[in-house]
Amino acid sequence: PQQHLLGVTAGAVYDDSLGELMPLREKLKQYPRDVWLYLLIAQWSRIGQEEAFVGRTGDLGDEMGSRLLASRLVHDLMQLCFLMERTYAPYPKWFGSAFMRLTCAPRLMPIFSHILDARDCLSREDHLCQAYEIAAAMQNSLGITEPLATNVSYFHSRPYRVIGADKFVDALREAMIDQAVKAITTNIGSIDQFSNNTDLRSNPRLHKKLQSLYKQ
Repeated sequence: PQQHLLGVTAGAVYDDSLGELMPLREKLKQYPRDVWLYLLIAQWSRIGQEEAFVGRTGDLGDEMGSRLLASRLVHDLMQLCFLMERTYAPYPKWFGSAFMRLTCAPRLMPIFSHILDARDCLSREDHLCQAYEIAAAMQNSLGITEPLATNVSYFHSRPYRVIGADKFVDALREAMIDQAVKAITTNIGSIDQFSNNTDLRSNPRLHKKLQSLYKQ
């Protein structure tokens, strides 16, 4: 879990007489390149799974469903920003305040607030589209892949606007080099990406049992 990595790599160091802590912090301060790409893939994949649903639920008159999906997408976009800025995200209590310290926060926070405050699905979708396009431009600025389209478009023949997150998934996977990481074909990502269960995140014995999820 990112909270554990954050706990090792952040905070003041008052004494390292044995000379062991600082090298460890340096080693763990960022994910290895292709692990990082895999996590970006998983996060874009999450967005792609639900990006059309805010409008679809709204069309059905399911205002509560539309709001819940929008809030999930806001969280997923925030998590994506942590990854793109190569900053470990803390657990939920500090997630919002830590996001405020990211470089992208001043631009995105007002948009996220508009999404969560929107009173109808069309307004909600308008603001989500703004956030999608900013996130897409941020992804391009990393220089991992060739620049991809940053404008939203309609979801196939449906009247729902999406960024088309799958194009980032495909391009990032193509950019992978490490064959061991590339062999992980399930886009579930890290523990933080597929579960917010506190017991699971905080118990290292359970983490070992999850290894089978990444094996073919």
